Amino acid sequence: MKTYRLAAAALLAGLSLALQLANNVVGIPTGWGMSVDLVGLPVLIALFVLGYGTALETLLAVSIGIAVLAPSGYVGAIMKFSATLPMLAVPAFCLIAKRRSMEPGRLFILLGLLLAAFIASFASFAYLAFYSSQAFGSTIYAGI
Repeated sequence: MKTYRLAAAALLAGLSLALQLANNVVGIPTGWGMSVDLVGLPVLIALFVLGYGTALETLLAVSIGIAVLAPSGYVGAIMKFSATLPMLAVPAFCLIAKRRSMEPGRLFILLGLLLAAFIASFASFAYLAFYSSQAFGSTIYAGI
């Protein structure tokens, strides 16, 4: 990897973490208790300017930073990663399909497999969190 791509990924990850920590000031509140944040915006900038690999590295750095620094902890990091990864994967799959002149049916099969893997991983996490809270009296399920 080129040095400037690594430096740009680190700068964009730092910008994302600053936006995460300033979410109460910069975030757009909704009516149901959540707020629309701008944390994913630097990751999308990395995707369109520097490519898929750099955007994925930026997303991983942001997820680790959210897990360590943000009040939402690892649950917020998992949710941010899960929400931002499809925004990176869909353009990457479309680009791969266009370069390889793949027919649309195969592209939808690949996207369907990706969606199935995402749903299965989230469902297994929710299942584990629910039953661990019942067995051990933990409050991990309250974060989901």
